[in-house]
Amino acid sequence: MGESALIEFVDQADAAFTGYRKAVKDTGVTEGYIGAVKNLSINELPRIGTEIQSEIEVVNEIVGFTIIIGKVSFESRLIAECEMRILQASGS
Repeated sequence: MGESALIEFVDQADAAFTGYRKAVKDTGVTEGYIGAVKNLSINELPRIGTEIQSEIEVVNEIVGFTIIIGKVSFESRLIAECEMRILQASGS
């Protein structure tokens, strides 16, 4: 698994969380786009087929952007971390 796959993994974790939250509020699910990735730290790359875990923390939601801290772990070891700004499509 490459570096870009870890970034996408964090983004998909946020998409699942955002989609769930919107479904609960019955506000309709919309698309989101990665606007920026900051402070990316990759300590190791997992092998293909390895089970990894994600954790996201919503830091702020402002003017159509969601700012999160995303972490990826393998066997309780932090293997990647970044801040991500995700633009929510209009209507969100």
